[in-house]
Amino acid sequence: MLAEGPVSELSLRPELQSIVGPDLVGAVLEGVVTRVDPEHGSADLTVGRGTVQVSVRGAPVGSRVRLQILARDVILAAQPVQGLSVRNAIASTVTAISNDDYGQVLVRLDVGGETVLARITHHAQKALNLRAGDAVWTLVKAVSTRGHAFRITPAG
Repeated sequence: MLAEGPVSELSLRPELQSIVGPDLVGAVLEGVVTRVDPEHGSADLTVGRGTVQVSVRGAPVGSRVRLQILARDVILAAQPVQGLSVRNAIASTVTAISNDDYGQVLVRLDVGGETVLARITHHAQKALNLRAGDAVWTLVKAVSTRGHAFRITPAG
């Protein structure tokens, strides 16, 4: 056994990157379904102190859902954005910035009490002038979660 602990913590460990590669690095979050939109195949999840809209079917209100957000699917903005198809724009705080093993930058974010990772270029870091402690907007497309394994378990 290499590591032990909650999936949400294990998914953030830097050594995982060398196993899964840069495209699958991300965070696993646990949330509770608060609203279901069966017509569009989506649901709202309460994750930490925020709400995230995701593509998921068959998860009734009250279900606990594990959601993987890949670092490559996260967009950072220095200002609130409007007029985008992105459904999730969450006020966040940069908690750490590090270079990854693939020549990119891995940004650790506090998103409503949960941790999310963003993988960006050095150019983007410089353009946004990102530093630990900065307030940013974390953007995640609802459909970027499609195709990832959701684990649905009864709440309680």
